[in-house]
Amino acid sequence: MDEYNKILQNWEVPHSKSVDEAWSELYPKLDSSVPAKGTTVSINRKPLWAWTAAAAAVIALVVTFWPTNNPISYEAIAGDIKIIELPDQSSMILNAGSIASISDDWSKERKVDLKGEAFFDVVKGTPFKVLTAGGIIEVLGTSFDVLSREDIFQVKCTTGKVRVICGKNEVEITPGNMAELEKGVLVVSAFDPDSKDWRAGEFVYEEQPLALIMDEIERQFKVKINAPDLKDKFYTGRFSNKNLEKALQLVCIPMNLTFEIENSYTVNLQFKDINAD
Repeated sequence: MDEYNKILQNWEVPHSKSVDEAWSELYPKLDSSVPAKGTTVSINRKPLWAWTAAAAAVIALVVTFWPTNNPISYEAIAGDIKIIELPDQSSMILNAGSIASISDDWSKERKVDLKGEAFFDVVKGTPFKVLTAGGIIEVLGTSFDVLSREDIFQVKCTTGKVRVICGKNEVEITPGNMAELEKGVLVVSAFDPDSKDWRAGEFVYEEQPLALIMDEIERQFKVKINAPDLKDKFYTGRFSNKNLEKALQLVCIPMNLTFEIENSYTVNLQFKDINAD
């Protein structure tokens, strides 16, 4: 059994061979451990169950360490935007605080698992899928934006045609249209595909939860915002990620909030006392 262990220790699991091919390489090495005729050997009289267990251990090692298709992950940390060129020349732009992963065998399946927000520019080819917690997006060749954070799920089509699937809901959108999940239903509405968006550092909102906007400011400026209860507060407006103080002014003033930048990493918010002089 020691000989078998030595062989296994020096045997690397192949990364591009089938199971049959790999065993074909292993068996001659095992056979070479059998002594030639006329050689005196000492026989280890272990019971049959011990050899059976050893064989099972060998199989278990092969199964456990056999290479699988491991996903390739990408992450854009807070305060950063990452541009990724996918294996088929499609591209993916990750917004700050977003994570995406793809299969290492992209030629067989063009699929992206996304948490956060990303813009995709997809070359024509086999079906291209984006999987999120909110729903699934399917295309052949097009460009579109996907936002999937907590209770927010939104897809904007810039070119081509996009199919959005969420449970039993399914819609197809064309350039200038967006699909958004509202109370479990996909709702289609229009947007301006030529307007600047987060890729240019511009963030535009229409009647969106104020807490969502503050979360985005945290991601864009890599800060921690201490805020009062923002429930039932909705914001319409915009901000840029070029200057923290200006961004806070644009959001806080119309929402009757005051802010204090305590240090480079902390922002304190407070509702203004409307009764104060």
